[in-house]
Amino acid sequence: MKVRIILIFIFWFTPGYIFALELSLPEYKSIAPGVWYGEVKEKDPPVIYHVIKVDLNVDRVAIRPLRPMESETLGQTVSRIDSERFSLVGAITGDYYLRLIDYKLIVPWGILVEDGRLLFSPTGKSALCYNAEKKFHISVPTMAARIWNRTDSSEVSVTAVNRQIRSGETQCGIYNSIWGAFAPDFPQGFAITVTGDSEFRLDRPIKGMVTGISRLPLKASIPQGGFVIIMEKPHLPDLLKLGSQVIVNIEVSSSPENAIGGGPRILREGKVSIELSQENFGVGKAFYIKNSRHPRSAVGIDRDEKTMFLVVVEGRSAESQGMNMKELAKLLLSLGATEAMAFDGGRSVSMYAAGKEVVKGDRQMADALGVFQIKP
Repeated sequence: MKVRIILIFIFWFTPGYIFALELSLPEYKSIAPGVWYGEVKEKDPPVIYHVIKVDLNVDRVAIRPLRPMESETLGQTVSRIDSERFSLVGAITGDYYLRLIDYKLIVPWGILVEDGRLLFSPTGKSALCYNAEKKFHISVPTMAARIWNRTDSSEVSVTAVNRQIRSGETQCGIYNSIWGAFAPDFPQGFAITVTGDSEFRLDRPIKGMVTGISRLPLKASIPQGGFVIIMEKPHLPDLLKLGSQVIVNIEVSSSPENAIGGGPRILREGKVSIELSQENFGVGKAFYIKNSRHPRSAVGIDRDEKTMFLVVVEGRSAESQGMNMKELAKLLLSLGATEAMAFDGGRSVSMYAAGKEVVKGDRQMADALGVFQIKP
């Protein structure tokens, strides 16, 4: 029995087992102008992986985050999408997530930006970021956000956008309808209701007027036309007055038009670089994520930022045992990527390509990365 346990441990946790042998590269087939799909099935070692390759220079190709509705899998999200401007040709699972049962909410671990709107603030983890000129890069975004008003020169730092804050912080959080019907519970302080702008834009200040002030704890309703500020201590006395003018300014490094989080980074400048500790994954979680074999998803970009690779590896079966992070990084490198980061793994992993779900996940997701063809 002890020998068997040791062999199982070696099989699952020894890095580089698969890449003692070279994997075949996919034979791609075109699924849209500038978009190709390929699948590889290997028997020795047993592994199946899928790739969507995208030519980023093709004008009619668009890369966009997808935000599911409550409890949706990728397949359910894809079947719901109906856009007059965009036609979905491919997609993969996105970020890891935290499920908040009390709020019926799935919160991604990292940043999420859609069309210049900040849905969830960054948390020190890698993200795929890109602007309106389709300049893509992988980085760890940072945020600088502040609240002030017209009658007081002082300001308050915002550390959380649609994320829970911890008691004892001197800053505050802001919440709009992306969070849900009510702001998060907090044991003490103030909930300030602001009516006005309801989107947290990165391209301009957010403005509104204080229309409600409540002492915590209570369930503070989030207005459809506005947002709620949760503040533990009474900063800015003028904010605690009905009718006060409120201005919020949010800046994210590199000013992305769109961004989707994940992590860790697994390739940097053409070399394997598994950056779990740099992205604060935690020792126990980092060991599990890095060394164990699971279904995997990842995104990579080539050196010239002209080609993107969306990769899914099947796992936990006799046909495909999955990969660890080092193996995943080497796979991206062999495909042509020089910069790459991981997305969520395990049961969430799924891919949509060529009109069908080629890898079907059986668990809800926080977000996904979609490849669209712009309709003429």
